[in-house]
Amino acid sequence: AEQFGTRPADCRVAVAPSIGPCCFEVGDDVAALFDEAYPGWNLVARRPGCRPHVDLWACLERQLARAGLQTGNIRLAGICTCCHPDEFHSHRYQQGHCGLMAAVMALRDNAKE
Repeated sequence: AEQFGTRPADCRVAVAPSIGPCCFEVGDDVAALFDEAYPGWNLVARRPGCRPHVDLWACLERQLARAGLQTGNIRLAGICTCCHPDEFHSHRYQQGHCGLMAAVMALRDNAKE
């Protein structure tokens, strides 16, 4: 916004496949950090006999909305890379021995339209 005069309400975000809440297992220390950083957001799922799982998708969606993006302009693929290692690279699933994926960002000058 400072650099280009972008209004968050005009932004659109598409989030590619990434590790989902089903597979993003963390230790109690990391879970506590999420609870502390985002009180009331309920990003950490705790089940008896299991390690905590964090919902990074919900975290990102809420961060973007808090930054002023309209929820209708936020699209999450909702595809877990760890659940689909045959289609996507997954650092966690492949224990660090994986390929790379790319991210793309673009700025468009609406004044010229």
